[in-house]
Amino acid sequence: ALQVETSAELSELRNRDGILDWNSEKDPTTVGEENKVNQLFVTNKGEDDFVIPPHIMYYPPMRVRRKQNPALNEACNRVENLLRQRVKIDGEADRVRGVVAQAQRRLDLKEKELVVLDEHVAPALESLKLIEMEVQDNWKTMYLKLKDYYEKNGHSNVAEKEDIKLAKWVTRMRTCYGNAQLDKPNPSLTVIKPYQYDLLNQIDFCWNPREQQFNQNVAHLIEYKKEFGNTNVPLKYKEVHLANFVQKWRREYRLFQEGKPSNMSEDRLKVLEEAGFTWRDPSRKRYRTDTRKETWDSFLSQLKWFHGKYGHFMVNKVSKTLERGNRLGRLDEFCGWVRKQYVLYKEGSACQLTDVKV
Repeated sequence: ALQVETSAELSELRNRDGILDWNSEKDPTTVGEENKVNQLFVTNKGEDDFVIPPHIMYYPPMRVRRKQNPALNEACNRVENLLRQRVKIDGEADRVRGVVAQAQRRLDLKEKELVVLDEHVAPALESLKLIEMEVQDNWKTMYLKLKDYYEKNGHSNVAEKEDIKLAKWVTRMRTCYGNAQLDKPNPSLTVIKPYQYDLLNQIDFCWNPREQQFNQNVAHLIEYKKEFGNTNVPLKYKEVHLANFVQKWRREYRLFQEGKPSNMSEDRLKVLEEAGFTWRDPSRKRYRTDTRKETWDSFLSQLKWFHGKYGHFMVNKVSKTLERGNRLGRLDEFCGWVRKQYVLYKEGSACQLTDVKV
């Protein structure tokens, strides 16, 4: 174990072994070095120099005592080697700190430059809008014409019978907007510019007239339900377009359920159901020889017979080989319908197949 020595003995031992004592008188030429190492102990033995930071309590003993005690000498060498490594790493860290500080100063400078540039971007964009509008006199003329139409009629859905040129321009603007929404816009079509989009929105421009008409009819249907208690609009109703709307979407719903091409979507289906839409017209009675369940059981029994006779379910191939009067057209259609419904069933979409039927 290291022995505790008095301060006088430590000072004498350091002077004898060539160690600088920072509490003793200092050489004026070493003042700059003192500031660099921040009042650390430094040995003065050529290649064996190392620095002892203040937070490390290490006082090198005399060489004589180290020679007399091999264990003490080995322990001192281990500590001094670590201190030498620390000096090297600390120097590298100082260089890195200098690089980081310089980079931080450059970053601060660039951020200030960005702030100044952003302050100039907004007025530059405004001047660009004005210049583009001056260059595109035709667009500006048609826009002002549409704005006048909007102020007179309260909407921007121009009919061709009113102004065919303006109506075609409105249609072209919708096409340009749709092209801009694509992941890969068609280069042969124009893409609507942001300032044009903003100006058209100021006059409540309708970008999707079909969707707007659908929402308006749903609103009228809700009003009809409040008055009559249902959504079964008769064909002889005074608002013929509302009756046609109901018939149209009942037909689209049947196609959607059968897996056939339809304008029905999940979003529209949800909107109609929230409005209390009645999918079947109770006033129209269809007299069929079979109910749906009976029709399903009938086709299923025919399919079992077919499989028992031919050993497979490829009805379309067999039907083509039969004579015209004996063909299995309805059974073939049933198989195609089942396959489409099964795809919807696996996707978790709305379909007419149940777990029992599958």
